[in-house]
Amino acid sequence: MSRGIPRGVYIKGMVQVSAGAAPAFTGNTGMFATVARPGAGDYDITIDPDTPIDPDDTVKILVEGTLALGTSVTRTSATAITCNLINAAGVAADPSTGFAIIIKGLLPR
Repeated sequence: MSRGIPRGVYIKGMVQVSAGAAPAFTGNTGMFATVARPGAGDYDITIDPDTPIDPDDTVKILVEGTLALGTSVTRTSATAITCNLINAAGVAADPSTGFAIIIKGLLPR
């Protein structure tokens, strides 16, 4: 059984997002352009138009600090995603430290 990234898949972009009312990127591979927090647990991320998100790409959120948060990601366009974080009661909540976003793409055939 192979571990890690499956053959034909590559990491397209990664970013660390700080928590709080004024989130910021604390590490960025260059794919991510801006971050905004319209409300607790909601983060709008824009993507550089030179590296859009393809429909077959996979977006994963890794929460830091607060492990009891659920996550969801909505691809609103090729250059935008919305990340939602909720606690066990289903209420929007911010992580205590921040979170990371990883986007994996498929290699062209």
